[in-house]
Amino acid sequence: MDKDVFKASLERHITVSSEMVEGILAKATVRTYKKGQYLIYNGSVARKTHFVASGTVIAYFIDTKGEEHLIQFAFEGWWISDIYSYLYGKEALLNVQALDDAVVYEFGYEAIQDLYRQYPGLQYYFLTITQNAFAGFQHRVLTNLSMTGEERYLAFIAKYPEIHQRLTQRWIASYLGFSPEFLSRLRKKLLKP
Repeated sequence: MDKDVFKASLERHITVSSEMVEGILAKATVRTYKKGQYLIYNGSVARKTHFVASGTVIAYFIDTKGEEHLIQFAFEGWWISDIYSYLYGKEALLNVQALDDAVVYEFGYEAIQDLYRQYPGLQYYFLTITQNAFAGFQHRVLTNLSMTGEERYLAFIAKYPEIHQRLTQRWIASYLGFSPEFLSRLRKKLLKP
């Protein structure tokens, strides 16, 4: 298993040695998920967090009308879970699913706590990525409140230029709060000379 993606993620925020990376990964379970398989089901208790080594994984919520709302997506080098369930041991509100074949490192809650004690720098790593994620969620909420649909879409594809190769139009629309039909019309409009 290629550990370079995991090591690179750590190195963006903390100084690591090969021994530290090996020690951290020794607490992980490497799992391969096929396209469509669930990592977490709504209603289960998510006691693991997942580092995506390869593939695409999404987390979505199903509302009372049965509509799916994409909350988060994760590519190589990203973390994903139902954080509420993971931290508090409550039932998951999200479904976390592989959109294509994916390899993930799964870390149990207790394993992460042990790793914090063993490698104090790991807490700084998680603090930093959590702050970045929170800032990203705030930005997403504010753009949804202040930008037009077209502006949101253009900002989104500017931030994730290869997104159409990774997510279907249905999931992109869901993430942006659109119907797929609205996104289709918007894309046609933007493609016109």
